[in-house]
Amino acid sequence: MEDTIDTSSEQSLLDTGADSTNAAAPAASETTTTTTQPSTPSTGWVNPDGTFGEGWTNNLPEDSAAYKDTLAKYKSVPDMAKALANANALIGKKLGVPNEKSSPEEHAAFRRAMGVPDSLEEYKFAPEALPEGMTWSDDMAKPYAEIAHKHGIPPSAMKELVAQHAKTEMFKLEAIQATYEQQRTEAVQTLQKEWGNDFGKNIGLAKQAAKIAGVDANSHGFSDPEVVRGFVRMAQMMSEDKVGRSMGGTEFMTGAARAKDIMSNAENTWHKRYMEGDREAAALVTSLLKQG
Repeated sequence: MEDTIDTSSEQSLLDTGADSTNAAAPAASETTTTTTQPSTPSTGWVNPDGTFGEGWTNNLPEDSAAYKDTLAKYKSVPDMAKALANANALIGKKLGVPNEKSSPEEHAAFRRAMGVPDSLEEYKFAPEALPEGMTWSDDMAKPYAEIAHKHGIPPSAMKELVAQHAKTEMFKLEAIQATYEQQRTEAVQTLQKEWGNDFGKNIGLAKQAAKIAGVDANSHGFSDPEVVRGFVRMAQMMSEDKVGRSMGGTEFMTGAARAKDIMSNAENTWHKRYMEGDREAAALVTSLLKQG
């Protein structure tokens, strides 16, 4: 310790007889240095009293630019420390999924944090685009919206789920269509093998009978060989010439009008069979009456 204390300057001043003013000057200077040292100009971050320096956020690195406005709200280190403590407490309390013991306020806060609208009317999740041939229906979507809102599923998640559901449904339709096409191909092959050279003629008879019955011959039902055979038998029972003549007469009728004609018109090719209780004729009348 003695090696580090230099009293020579103090002794020399006393020996020279310097006045009190001159002698006090170094002491005053020394005192000033000791007092003003904490007030050394701020680096721009924090002032001696703990407040942040003016424009302190400008000293933040570039990758913190997005947070400058938020950080600028804090006026001092204690303010920031308190906010950080509150934030940590909030994270620990609010990020948990509410349970039966949670208050309504906690449930509401969690739902807001998840982005769930307060009311069902605000719940929108129609996808931006749907596969070709599919349309959006708010009425059909409403039950799904009610379930999603009840269980706190965000609209953004529902939108993705709906889009994926639409794709899945399209895949199903394509698979069904492919199955129908395969069935139609197999039906053609079966009937070609069964009818041989009469295939073309019989298919023509089936189409005529379908037209008379008001049935679309291109419907999926005609992928079944048994359906095609049934219409061919129908045409054969009426005989080809009667089918031909009927194309311009009452056979062009459809629905209830044709059913009534069968039941009341003695010249109708089906009338006699219907009156005799023929099952096929009765089935035809019943089918026509359902058409209205």
